[in-house]
Order: sequence, then structure tokens, then C-alpha cells
Amino acid sequence: MPGPSRPAERAPALPGPGPLPTLATLKAAGAVGLAVGLLDIRAIGAAAAIGLVLFFAGAMAAHFRARVFHNIAFPGAYLAMAIASLGLVITQ
Repeated sequence: MPGPSRPAERAPALPGPGPLPTLATLKAAGAVGLAVGLLDIRAIGAAAAIGLVLFFAGAMAAHFRARVFHNIAFPGAYLAMAIASLGLVITQ
């Protein structure tokens, strides 16, 4: 009988999770850092705001590189909010 005898051996290999868990961890760390910044620890808040600006700038670049424009408003809005939070941290 040709081929494997168990269904698990016949199933195609699924790709791994890729970079998504890492990106989710970075985004969560940025959110926690901004919350800590609200507790008057400005250095951590500023570092988190800078990290989130870079994160969402990278998201915008990835959308442009992949030519995915139908939902570019979402990372664009988040980038604008990250820039605003950075501006607030810098001006205070």
C-alpha cells in the first residue's frame, strides 16, 4: 500500500507562528510602559512611546512594501496616537 498509513503523516506541515508572538509582546510591553509612564516614571514612558512610534512606523512600512492599502488606516491611526503620546511625554 503506497503512502503513509496514519492521517497525521499525510497532513501537510503548517507554518509556524512566525513573528506574530514577538510583535504582540513588543506591543504589550509598549502599552505597559506607557501605563508606567502615567505613574510619573517619565523615562520608561518616553522609551515606551519611542518604541511604539517605531513599531507602528514599521507596520506602515510593511503595509506599503506589501502594497496592502485597504486597511492602512488602522496602523496609521495607531502611529498618530503613538506620536501624540510621545509628544505629550516630551512636552511635560
